[in-house]
Amino acid sequence: DTDLGQHPPSGGRPNEFQAKYLQTQPLGKGGFGSVFAGFRIADYLPLVDGKLYQFPLEVELLLQVGAGAGPSGSSAAVTLLDWFYMEQQLILVMERPFPSVDLHHYLAAHGGFVNENRLLMRQLVDAAIEIHTKGVFHRDLKPRNILMDIRSQLPCVRLIDFGCGATLHEGLYTEHRGRTFYYTPPEWFRFRCCSAGPTTVWQLGVVLFEMLFSYRPFKTESQIIHSHLVFGDEVSQECQHFLSQCLAKSPESRPTLEQLRLHPWLR
Repeated sequence: DTDLGQHPPSGGRPNEFQAKYLQTQPLGKGGFGSVFAGFRIADYLPLVDGKLYQFPLEVELLLQVGAGAGPSGSSAAVTLLDWFYMEQQLILVMERPFPSVDLHHYLAAHGGFVNENRLLMRQLVDAAIEIHTKGVFHRDLKPRNILMDIRSQLPCVRLIDFGCGATLHEGLYTEHRGRTFYYTPPEWFRFRCCSAGPTTVWQLGVVLFEMLFSYRPFKTESQIIHSHLVFGDEVSQECQHFLSQCLAKSPESRPTLEQLRLHPWLR
């Protein structure tokens, strides 16, 4: 269990948040809250704040994925810097690598295609293994929840928005909890349940498909359940095999994350 006492809320008073942080422009809005840019007043450390929740489950998950990490920027997920529980609102103050952009906008800025798809997928598989090792199931991996840290010549991926997340276990998950339709695995539509490993592998496959072709592989529930992909010569045989394994219709047919990491295409 995560000891939330190590990161106690800051008293629940708005003036304490305002005394420590300067909120600036809005960055985005999702199903579970809003995101704003800002700075820590003491040293102008860039950050993101503004997620609003009734119960701080995301705090617990972020503390778990950050456990044992070094300084900000060294973990698979963005670092939770602070949090304030104020009546109906939970404000999460999070690290914001600068400059950075989510994968959705990164793909748009590059015309829908990126040359680093193998590097990025290797990093994503490693990130998924890391958070699973720490007992966290993200449940909503998609380009908008993948942050591209572009401070160096080679981009580095970081996972954000654990609002749909859950504690990892080996059994089945039967609650929907707001996961995005286009990244939902076929077993959810067939049986209304899914498991962590196969779901994560499926979502990584959908993300890779978008990186390769600039559109999503499936548009309807029927396509997610029944349609099989056909590739052209523009994709290597090894990449096709990797993608086909990720998007296998049966969860039992998909490799584990550890097996995926050893795939020849990622070497």
